[in-house]
Amino acid sequence: MKRTWGVAGGCAFQDAFVTAATVTAGAHIAQEPHHNFSVWNDYRFHSRIGAGLGDLRRADRFGAIDNTVTPPGYRRADAAAGDLHSPDGTVLSLVRVQDPFNHGP
Repeated sequence: MKRTWGVAGGCAFQDAFVTAATVTAGAHIAQEPHHNFSVWNDYRFHSRIGAGLGDLRRADRFGAIDNTVTPPGYRRADAAAGDLHSPDGTVLSLVRVQDPFNHGP
């Protein structure tokens, strides 16, 4: 890879459930997807000018603690571009577009 190109990614498996409470033990936690995946690419065209693209995917999950409703999983794409850093390291300007392809929930 080049010094001007950066990639970051993440993957998670979560098996969150109730062990004991006023609801049914063993029920899955609401709004907690079992699988998450994300990746972000960014490229520096110049020492200060850059752009990036990212992708986020989430598996379906239960909508309530009683596990009767299951909202579907989804995918979301993000994009960003801008004048990224001043000489002291602060962000000067950044334009970010979240889900330009309308894949999200």
